[in-house]
Amino acid sequence: MRDLPGAKDADYALFIYNKDAYGSTGRKILQVVALLGPRIAIKSGEHKGAAGLVDLKTGDLMWLNADFAIGGDVREVDGAEKRVRQLLEDFPGSAKPTAAQP
Repeated sequence: MRDLPGAKDADYALFIYNKDAYGSTGRKILQVVALLGPRIAIKSGEHKGAAGLVDLKTGDLMWLNADFAIGGDVREVDGAEKRVRQLLEDFPGSAKPTAAQP
């Protein structure tokens, strides 16, 4: 880990993984036909992400958040912001969101 660019003097590294796949219109039609006909389930998309904090001195994983059914359409600003919030939820030292007052 210390050989990563910029990691020489760092104490921690934050690694983020994100994968999104969206089904085309044709794939969505195939999904419906396959479900109605031979009752075969076809996945139309995939949305998953993970974030992890690693101690660069010891190599220990200090924090991990993985979600393989994550929300937010990253093609849109609101969706991308939602994804980042979900990935960094409960990040060490982060402020807890406060409930909105009626």
